[in-house]
Amino acid sequence: MNSERPVFIPFVYGLAAKLEQIPLAEITSDASYYAHSLEDACELFKYDGIVNNFDSTIEAELCGCEPERHDDYAAPRITSCRQVELFYWKLPNVPSCQRAKTLLSSVFLPDPAHW
Repeated sequence: MNSERPVFIPFVYGLAAKLEQIPLAEITSDASYYAHSLEDACELFKYDGIVNNFDSTIEAELCGCEPERHDDYAAPRITSCRQVELFYWKLPNVPSCQRAKTLLSSVFLPDPAHW
């Protein structure tokens, strides 16, 4: 436990992927890669903790938009999207969106077959 300096808890999303030499698209599509890369960054730099990313494009991707990546280690961006109907109880693209499945599997326990 750190008691001699202020606590330092950085975002290490892109840095963790660079350290593992695995593009972000691949890291965020596999929960095991993701967890290990974050743990490795935390251990290497002796951080007090780490903050996982907040990917604001996942919701848009679930609604049918295509995320664009301009670099292997940059966060994706949504530059255009078709008009979608948002009055569904169940989002239709969850089974085809690996990033969403990875995210949901890290926070929910239900079987992904029910999505």
